[in-house]
Amino acid sequence: NFEHTAIMAAITFLRHANEIKRADLELCQRAVENHFLAMDLLRSQYRADKVEKTNETLRRNMLSLTEQFQGELRNWKEQLLLETRARESVSEMCRRLSEERREIEKERAHLIQEIAQRRATRTSDAPEGTETDEEKASCKGR
Repeated sequence: NFEHTAIMAAITFLRHANEIKRADLELCQRAVENHFLAMDLLRSQYRADKVEKTNETLRRNMLSLTEQFQGELRNWKEQLLLETRARESVSEMCRRLSEERREIEKERAHLIQEIAQRRATRTSDAPEGTETDEEKASCKGR
């Protein structure tokens, strides 16, 4: 009877020990799984940090390029404005020169007509081969 009780106690003890070992094994397995999950989390966090740093670098580069492009665009606009003003100025000068040329041509035509009238008057009034004072003055002006 005592032996039977001792054997039963030993069996119960071994079962409990076995259950404890299983529980310890399960805890160890969970600890290992948790360790791997933590490693995965760290890797993910590392990748996220790396991506964030890359994104920040890209953002800074994009801002720099945008500022550079805006500066170049302002320069192009200023250059275009200067060229447009220069063209307008040249056009205005050409228009003025054309007006002055027309005025000079009108004045020239008027002077030619006036000279022709004076010659006609002189030839009818003066003897041939003599020039009037007015003709001499107009010849000197040319």
